[in-house]
Amino acid sequence: MDNSTAPIVLNSRYWTNVQGQIGALTVNTLLYGILIILYLLAMHLVYHSKSSGRKLLLILASFMALLSTIQCALRIASVVVALQLFHDALLNGPIMATTPTGLNAARLFRSLFFSADIVLVANIVLTDGLLVYRCYCVWGHPRKIVLVIPIALIITTVATGIVTAYDQGYSSDPRHFDPHIVFGINLLTNISISLATAGRIWWISRAQRALLGPQSSVQHSAIIAIILESGSIYCLALIISMVALSIEIQHRTISLTIHGSVGQLINVAPMLILVRVGMGYSSPSGSNESRMVMRPGTVSYRSSTGLRTNGSVMESGHAV
Repeated sequence: MDNSTAPIVLNSRYWTNVQGQIGALTVNTLLYGILIILYLLAMHLVYHSKSSGRKLLLILASFMALLSTIQCALRIASVVVALQLFHDALLNGPIMATTPTGLNAARLFRSLFFSADIVLVANIVLTDGLLVYRCYCVWGHPRKIVLVIPIALIITTVATGIVTAYDQGYSSDPRHFDPHIVFGINLLTNISISLATAGRIWWISRAQRALLGPQSSVQHSAIIAIILESGSIYCLALIISMVALSIEIQHRTISLTIHGSVGQLINVAPMLILVRVGMGYSSPSGSNESRMVMRPGTVSYRSSTGLRTNGSVMESGHAV
């Protein structure tokens, strides 16, 4: 390579980093705004419900909002550092990794990347925890054995996620795991939880339809659609992240933009669940609408006709 073109090439690398970080921040901020709106709506709806499980849902929603805020702050910090490096490179030439400035910049970027990855792992665990809780409510206490596989997958995700975050942030040795593995395990976790939850509700709906006719299962079909919808959003976020990792070398700007926004997209799915559950809580007494009530150990579906489906048992009762 001609020495006269070396600074241009190196400066273009700094600029590519700036573009990627700004792109990630832009998409991140947009999704963060949507998430905060959903969070405030979920807080309002769930808070005014009468369910005994609302405190746990409010705590989970608040932690997800907190992690989303931290992700946004880390993205802002990454943009500031990237712009500073690009500015210094333009004024003083390429920054060598062996200089104090280069070492400090590398250390700071590694800390930011490691922190962002750890927050993403925590975010995934919290989101999966909500999905497991929802599955537990649907299946009920006597059948909680169905949760063993999803919980084992979550633990595996945490272990591989932390190791991968360290490898990418601080380790100079070969990676212990391909980053695709972490998202692949999490994808399998989400699919298994969604299918277990939707399958259980379908089975309840099937029993109810046999007794009361096709019209009685309409509410269950709507709930199954909600579960599959939220699960699809989550799966889409994980697949997008895996694609971003695959094109990291060839299209770094696009990869940084996509990967930097995955955490916020993952949060949208469970927040939509909370909003839908809150809307179920808020149905007025005496209306013709069916409602889903989610609390620890049981999930029930009530309507103004007086029928209540609770786990695998159908009994009569008044809508409250």
